[in-house]
Amino acid sequence: MNQKTFNAFTSPFDVVGRIYKEQGERFIDMDTENGNHAKNRIDERTKIKAEDLLKPEEKQTLSEMTEEKKEDN
Repeated sequence: MNQKTFNAFTSPFDVVGRIYKEQGERFIDMDTENGNHAKNRIDERTKIKAEDLLKPEEKQTLSEMTEEKKEDN
């Protein structure tokens, strides 16, 4: 599939990836470096367990990072 067709077909979706099973668990590979037609416009994850698709990646807030710096000093 060429890039123009891929973009037209997947434009309504925020996540496109290849789903596969490995060691009894399902994974979704959204890494284009592996030759997949994939994208992830929600966050920076490139390979996730299928069950974690709708769980957001935990990120520290600025206030949490500031608190950690205060504790370290």
